[in-house]
Formats: sequence, structure tokens, C-alpha cells
Amino acid sequence: MTGRILGMGLMIGVLAAMAVADVTPHDAILTSNATTTITCQYTGGALSAGDWRITPAKDTYHYRLYVPPGYDPQSKDRYGCLIVFSPTGDADPGTAGWWLRRERMFGVSLVEAKNGPTEPIMGNFLAAFDDVKSRVPIADGFIVMTGMSGGARCTSVAAALRPGCGGLILQGAGFAIINGRFSTSATKTNPGMAVYGIFGLEDFNAPEMPTLAKALNGKVPFRCAVFDGQHDYAPPADMAEGLDYIQRWIYLKKPIDLKAMDMYKTKFLEWRQEATNATGWVQYQWLEKAQLLAKARKLSADKDLKEPLDWVDKTLATLAKDQAIIDNLAARELYNKTRDTEDAAQVSQWKAAGLEKALRAVTEGYQEVKQKYAQTPYAARAKWRLALIQSEVTLYGFGFEPLTQ
Repeated sequence: MTGRILGMGLMIGVLAAMAVADVTPHDAILTSNATTTITCQYTGGALSAGDWRITPAKDTYHYRLYVPPGYDPQSKDRYGCLIVFSPTGDADPGTAGWWLRRERMFGVSLVEAKNGPTEPIMGNFLAAFDDVKSRVPIADGFIVMTGMSGGARCTSVAAALRPGCGGLILQGAGFAIINGRFSTSATKTNPGMAVYGIFGLEDFNAPEMPTLAKALNGKVPFRCAVFDGQHDYAPPADMAEGLDYIQRWIYLKKPIDLKAMDMYKTKFLEWRQEATNATGWVQYQWLEKAQLLAKARKLSADKDLKEPLDWVDKTLATLAKDQAIIDNLAARELYNKTRDTEDAAQVSQWKAAGLEKALRAVTEGYQEVKQKYAQTPYAARAKWRLALIQSEVTLYGFGFEPLTQ
């Protein structure tokens, strides 16, 4: 009997060792600007956060870790991170992949998490989240989560279970629903985050936009955009706008985080470098972002930044006298004002009587951008939005033609 017990103990010990051996060691070599599949485990217990009482499944999970260009494990630099959920599993950054490369962020794409029971979904998330936070230097408050459909809903549960999230990009669905309402527990775990929603015009979940706005109650920075499509992933241009919205919130608008001064400084230098590699309006925009970041985060107090700060200010002042820059600034102001009106109308007037009136006013704004500032990139953007409104007008039978008005 004793021999059997000892034999059983030996077998259990071997199996445990095998399980541990399956986990990717923390000293595994990571190649920059490349993706590595990481094996991890969730061994924790039940969790309680706001509306959620979850017992994540204890199991072995996987995630695909994108390592940004220039990553040096010996450096003290910290990074942002994008965590991606998919309704069918095997998540992929998709149209956000270029953003990770340009902004030098880590990417975490969950493998097992997919539509179905919450326990394995959150098991995969927690195993990956806890592993990547201990494996590479990710800064709290600079984590963004995104997903499509059920994956979008999962982001709001995940953000309720772990702090450190700076924003959610929801594609094709709102927050997770509990007891017939959206759970906003994520905004309590992460009170400093922003939310950006992207829906197709004919998405069956699009009517959730005004409901989610009401649930967030103006207490969380929130914006929704629509594209000409159905229940699908956001097109590249819309995803880029969502990423830019969240990034601007984290770096330029949310209350300053004194523990993140290194992140602000690094990003300022990155944007300044981008400016040195560009010309004209593109250069102006990089410089402008760098200047806004420096002012918002009081970087002028850093003596090491005096020279680059002076260069940014002087170069901006010189460019601001160029007529092409002046035209682009005017075009951007009108386009952004019109776009703000459109996005607000889509949320507040979704399928309501006031939507047609709102879209007529928006059409006039985009037409002015297209005609008055034809030589700027905002003319093309205005044309793109007019095409979307044309689809919406056709869908709802409104009595005007945005493209010809």
C-alpha cells in the first residue's frame, strides 16, 4: 500500500513537472518586431469585481506576443500594450498591427479565448495578462484592449478583473450584459480609461450605441463611429481613428500620472523623431502632438529635453507661416467639428426622427471641406464620410443626396 502511495506521489510529481515545463520560461529569447507564441497557466482562484463573480478555469493557455522594434530586455524602458480578443479564438491584431510597430507597443493576442463560457475566456486572459506583465516591462495605464462582437464584450469583463487599462476599442458590440443591462464595472476598476466604439451601419448591435452612452453617463470619455457595413471588424481607417482617440486620451488628456513620466518622455522623443523624418503637413502634425504632450505633462521641467523642446517649438512656428499648413489647419478644424457633430448624432439620434436633420447639417459641413479645401487630405476624408452618409440615407429612405447636394 505504501509502495502504491509512493508510486502515485512520484507520478503526480512527474506530471506537475511536465506541466511546469510546458510553460514558456521567462528567460526565453524574444525577437524584436516579431511574434512569439507563449504558453502560460492560470492557477488562481475565484475572483470578484463589481458585477462579476467568476471562477476562471485553471488550465494551460497560449497567447501570441508581438515584440516591438528595438526592444532591449536590458533597457529600463517601459511600453504600452494592446490586448486582442476574438469571438472565434486565435486572435490577431489585424488592422492594428501597423500601429504596434509604429508606436512600439507590445501586442497580446489570446489564442483559446472565444465565444462561449466565461471561465476559460477569463482563464486565458488572466494567464496571459499576469504572464506578460511579469515577462516584459508594460506600464499600467497604457494597456488598451480590443475585440470584435463577443470579443468586444470580453474586454469590459477583463478590464473589470485587472487594473492598468487605459482604454477599450469595441468593435461590433458594447459592454458585457448582466441582468439585462451593460455592466460598467470596468470603469470602476479602471476609472481613468476611455472607450471608443465602432459599428457597421447595418450591424444588429448598432442600436447599443445610445444605450452604452447612457450607461456610461458622461463619466467616461466615450465616442462611437459608424462605417458602411454590417457586423464585422472595423475597417483600417476606422480602427486607426479609434487607436488615435485612445492614445490622445492616455498621453494628452487624462489626469497626469507622475509615475508615468518616463512614458511621456519616451513618447515625446519618439514623436519628435517621427517629425524629423517627415515634411510639410505630416511633419507639422508630429510636432504638434509632441508639443501638446510636452505641455500637458510639464516636460519643460526636464533639463535633458531642453534642446529637443526648443527645436519642436521653433520648427512649428516656422511651419505655421506656410500657406499649405494654414489651409490644412483650417480644413482640419472644419472637418473635426463636422465629424464631432456626426458621431454625436449617430449616438444620440440612432434611428430617431432627428437623425435626418442632423445628417443634413453634417453633409453641408463635409461638402464645404471637400470644395473649399480640395488640396488637403481632409477633402478625401470628407468624401469618404459623405459616401457613408449616402449609404445611411439610402438605408433609411431619407429625402436628400449627400454626394450631390
